[in-house]
Amino acid sequence: MLLWLLQVVAFFVCFVARAWATTFGANKNSITVPEWTFEPTNQQDLCFTAVINDTFHDRRWVYTALPNGTSPHPSGKWPLYVHLVIDPLGPRNRNQTINDTQCAILPKYKPFLAFDTPDQTMATCYNFTNTTTQQHPYCNFNQESGAMWDQRLKQYLVANGVAVVAVNGYADDYWDSSPAWWAGFNSTKDGRLYGGRDRIFLPALLAEIAAGSFGPIDVNRTFFHGWSGGAQMVSQLFEVFARNGTQEFPGVRLAGGVMVSGGSYACYNSPSDGSPEEPFGTCATCLDGKENCSAPNTQCSSCNATLTSYCRVCCPRNFTEAYYQARWVGWLVGWLVGRCGSVVRA
Repeated sequence: MLLWLLQVVAFFVCFVARAWATTFGANKNSITVPEWTFEPTNQQDLCFTAVINDTFHDRRWVYTALPNGTSPHPSGKWPLYVHLVIDPLGPRNRNQTINDTQCAILPKYKPFLAFDTPDQTMATCYNFTNTTTQQHPYCNFNQESGAMWDQRLKQYLVANGVAVVAVNGYADDYWDSSPAWWAGFNSTKDGRLYGGRDRIFLPALLAEIAAGSFGPIDVNRTFFHGWSGGAQMVSQLFEVFARNGTQEFPGVRLAGGVMVSGGSYACYNSPSDGSPEEPFGTCATCLDGKENCSAPNTQCSSCNATLTSYCRVCCPRNFTEAYYQARWVGWLVGWLVGRCGSVVRA
């Protein structure tokens, strides 16, 4: 009840602030609407390496696109928008994907490039080879799930003065998106190391960006974006920065994040993943079930204690990150800042 009342008060304060800004003529910078054919001219892709241990080096494709010209910010640098990719992107040189076994994730990668236009992104879906049957050769899950609009967002960002860096996960649909995996819990399967990698790779990448190796980018204005498993990694980074950001990411300030179609980092923790972390919140009573979560089975969508079997994974309800769960006032302040962000930027 108290939290609800505080939210009402916060909303009222925000409403008054917005009304004041409108009444007294607070001006916002105009937004540039890029053409649908807009392609960043200042882009590159490279294989970035981070040393995980004496015997293992983590190599991943990283893609950057910077605005043209000079940043008007006093720092002379562009704010940073990091896209945490789950289904891997390939480099612009497709032959490089085939030949570079050290960096590429083969054989699966998206059928479009990091900064393709929306039309290019959807090309394989509408490149009909038979005009009679209207059968297309290929349209993957990313394209069916809004990839066109994700690419459109990148166009807007670059056209409006934001540097975009897209980073592949270390395996298809894998990020260390929970405290245990981030802290170093790991396993090996298919000859690949899982866990304990992003805590080394991401700070190394951000440090390289801060050093200017990717151009004039301001890591003091860093935003993270992720979809599905990438969204869970954004949640994990919220937790990391809240607890120990200055030590984990020296010189980097988390200015915000965007989570799309993904829950908190605790989503998908289950008794079957081998992790020392047990499910909690509304998932605390889950047992290891055998059902496939994509199947239309009522046991897969709940942790109903009356059921004798549970889904292999469970996403807790009404949970953010543990740091803010225990410090809900901080969460409320963050919510208020987010609601009133337009006033702050005006």
